[in-house]
Amino acid sequence: MASIHQAAIAYVVGNPAKVQAFVPLINALQYPGRVAVFTGDTLDVPGGATHMITGDDPVVLNFGRITAAKDATIKVKSRTFISSQVFSTELATSLDAPTYTIQNIGGPWDAPAQQGGTGATGPAQTNQGTNGASHYNNSNCQWICDTQPGNGPPGNAGGTGIIGTTGAQGHPSAGGIYRLGLITTPITMLIGGGDGQQGGKGGTGGAGGPGGARGNAATGCSNVPTAGPQGAGGQGGNGGPGGPGGESGFVTVYFSYNGPSQNPIAVTVRTVAGGAGGSPGDPGAGPTNLGQGNTGTPPGAQGPIPKFALNQS
Repeated sequence: MASIHQAAIAYVVGNPAKVQAFVPLINALQYPGRVAVFTGDTLDVPGGATHMITGDDPVVLNFGRITAAKDATIKVKSRTFISSQVFSTELATSLDAPTYTIQNIGGPWDAPAQQGGTGATGPAQTNQGTNGASHYNNSNCQWICDTQPGNGPPGNAGGTGIIGTTGAQGHPSAGGIYRLGLITTPITMLIGGGDGQQGGKGGTGGAGGPGGARGNAATGCSNVPTAGPQGAGGQGGNGGPGGPGGESGFVTVYFSYNGPSQNPIAVTVRTVAGGAGGSPGDPGAGPTNLGQGNTGTPPGAQGPIPKFALNQS
């Protein structure tokens, strides 16, 4: 579907002959459609500011001149066509965290995937402690304890927590065609899909079940039995597998340049990482427990390598 979107943009604002084979699909899937259009003489992005291009529909920016001051960024989150006669910029000044003139990447996930459910409470202990037993000694008129009553047996362990959900695929980055016109100074670009979502945390283990009943007392026996202790808390669930990295939209740039540098556009292709495995679940409640679960496996697969084309006239 992403290739059809890209072909539709090329058909409208690019070279229709190159996507002629896609025309039946474009007409069937893309029309009627909506496009957000912004036009004017100048688009100025102040120093340190971010100009965000976002929305569900394709976006067209058509300006005579686009100027990005120092450390300013144009962040592209929608399929976008940029048209300008002159593109003027100043390179970023920060070396530790470089600011890219144009940034086209998939957004991060705000939170991990859903946590797994809690394990079941341990089943009730049906056994009970040994009953006390005694007999009466007529010769000395005393009760004699034959068997001391026993404490109730421990409860059963809680169930294992449920595995966390699998992380979702990373957010895709938007493709687009950027006709920047004359670039007055070198610019930087960052492209690539978003990282996969981290797997969900494993569920909490179930609480230990109640202990068994104490044995019945017997006359003459000194032991005072107690009910059995709660069972061990269940083991935490394993974390969910990580999600795969996101797809990257194809970015095509047309420009001209008459400066000293032979390559005025420095493109950084980000590594589209898969999501990490989910965190291990916590053990259930009990005087002891069976421990945490394991970190989710496998981690998400790395996303496709982002692709782009630079066309200098």
